[in-house]
Amino acid sequence: MRYKLLFLFSIIFSIITLADDIVINRYISPKTMSMGGTKMMNSLDESSLIYNPALLSFIHENQISFPLNFSFGLNDEGFDNAEALSDFFDDLDKTSTEIDTVNLLNSYLKGSEMTTTTETGETITLNTNKHNINNKFLQLKTAPLNWHWVAPGKGIAFIIDGNIKKMGLVDNPGSPLFIGNMEWSLEIPLGVSFDINDTISLGASISYLNSVKINTRLDANALLNLKESKIEEIGQGINAKGFSTSFGGIYRLENLNIGVSLKDPLSYISLSKFKEKIEIDETTGESTTKYKLEDAGSANLPTNLSLGITNNQDLESEFLFKRIGWSVEIENILNKDLDEDGFSDDNFYKKLHAGIEIPIFKNLRLRSGLNQGYFTWGAYARVFFLDFEYSDYTEELGPHIGMDSNHIRAFSVSTKF
Repeated sequence: MRYKLLFLFSIIFSIITLADDIVINRYISPKTMSMGGTKMMNSLDESSLIYNPALLSFIHENQISFPLNFSFGLNDEGFDNAEALSDFFDDLDKTSTEIDTVNLLNSYLKGSEMTTTTETGETITLNTNKHNINNKFLQLKTAPLNWHWVAPGKGIAFIIDGNIKKMGLVDNPGSPLFIGNMEWSLEIPLGVSFDINDTISLGASISYLNSVKINTRLDANALLNLKESKIEEIGQGINAKGFSTSFGGIYRLENLNIGVSLKDPLSYISLSKFKEKIEIDETTGESTTKYKLEDAGSANLPTNLSLGITNNQDLESEFLFKRIGWSVEIENILNKDLDEDGFSDDNFYKKLHAGIEIPIFKNLRLRSGLNQGYFTWGAYARVFFLDFEYSDYTEELGPHIGMDSNHIRAFSVSTKF
């Protein structure tokens, strides 16, 4: 139980400290996830403040999201790994030597039971469920807090967003490792828009960013030291904080809207490296987190130029084809996509996003799309003042497009007035 609390405490610490690398984790709404990653032309909500503030001119009434707005997404392997990791930490409490800890790590990598003798001479069996989590990792996307107010031509949001990019066990010479790579970020965007004439809308926003990325690697000796209440370094990472800007424009045609978005053309991010340690008091059992910060200079966020086109969706129309909304976007135009080894992998389809939304009833909509070559889908339903959204989404792993694919199933519930 101590280990579960320990790593939960570490995650909570990450939320409070808030940081990431130069490529900072940014909020993606459930609608964006289910509609193929399209976000700069159909986000008539808080996402417009980040990806295309000109969309604020298309919002015709106040939207207030408070106090409930929560989303949670887990990868396919994560559903099984969550139970396996829970059992692993329970079993970890029952080991007393480094060799036992190494054997326990190996048993979860091989899917086999393990027998050991406790300090009292009792023979016990561990990993009784024969979990095999070799090269299987838990990945989590969540936005535990998302308060926003958007209105015609203006808006502000307070968003805490993050994910566990990879958590699990990996083989390693000497001793297998427990790894946990986590990202959390706080973003407060403030935006305005205005109409030049009947056909052109322009918008701008500025965002405060404060984010954290922690990389944890624990071998058997480190896990054992934690159990014996010794100070042990459990993570290190980058703290990044500063500001960024976004600009957008939309040109209205009779039945279509054409848009351009320039995200992060002006930004300033200060960087600090830190090492995180946890000390457990043997007498009280209380955990104390200690960390050391070192200045790591400053950097700018990469500028992202996007182009998009969407139709004029009319949810009140008596004709179904007018109630259907669709969007096609090309993003990351200024940057080269990279593969997992850092080499150029600049395929056009990886920049392409397309999505469609089909209203079934007034308060029920089906969504689908294509995200970097992967099919996505989802649904939206409104019950009284609660909005429920489901997204089945596949994305590319890593800070650059072109990494391995990751299948996420996400659910969100929010109160909007």
